Amino acid sequence: MKLFIYLRKVFSIFIGLGAFCVLNGFSNDEIYVEINNQELRIKLESNSSSTALYEVLQKSDLNILMNDYGGFEKVGRIDKNLPTNDKYFQAKALDVILYNANNIVIYYDNNSWSFTKLGTIYGISKDELKKLLGNGKINARFYVKNKD
Repeated sequence: MKLFIYLRKVFSIFIGLGAFCVLNGFSNDEIYVEINNQELRIKLESNSSSTALYEVLQKSDLNILMNDYGGFEKVGRIDKNLPTNDKYFQAKALDVILYNANNIVIYYDNNSWSFTKLGTIYGISKDELKKLLGNGKINARFYVKNKD
């Protein structure tokens, strides 16, 4: 019985710590992007590309100049090649994509191609994202809150 009580306490501590980390932005499956002084959350995919991006952001923020392309995305080059996990699929608004190992793409509409999904922006609608991104160039800052 004592073992059960002990294990229950240990489990409660881990659950509490996990909830604290998630509520305070300390999670290795989530990153952030700031556009026009608005913070957006990105839920990362479970792949080596997303893990590599997270590790880069642990060291320093990525400030990326992003441009419109094709009327459905903003794309910007990064200085480092990330591992790819390309597959052909339909990207949709709010998806964050890695293209050609060194381009980060934020989709505000649909497109099918072979690329790597890094994650999905949440907490904002497609229309809100499109308005936030606007027309032309933007500066986007990708970061994590719990740097090493």
